[in-house]
Amino acid sequence: SSAPSLRLKTPEVEVIWIQAQERLGNYAAAQQTAERLLRSKTTSPTQRSSCEFVLGLIAWDRARSREALAHYQKAVNWARQSEDLSRQC
Repeated sequence: SSAPSLRLKTPEVEVIWIQAQERLGNYAAAQQTAERLLRSKTTSPTQRSSCEFVLGLIAWDRARSREALAHYQKAVNWARQSEDLSRQC
């Protein structure tokens, strides 16, 4: 399944989709959609946190530990901005 058909969906649905794609090992699709959501002005801080976290998981699995840690730090920073305590842990 490709991401373009999801452009009509809400960011909330797309975040769930990228999380599922990461879990299924469809890294290219998850990464492409996460990066697009991060460029969007309508993506909330909580959604940005989720996108950065997924990008961190993908980087970690690809043995890019520094890149992964940078994404995890961004995920925490976005979670702090959203005051989402569960995402900060």
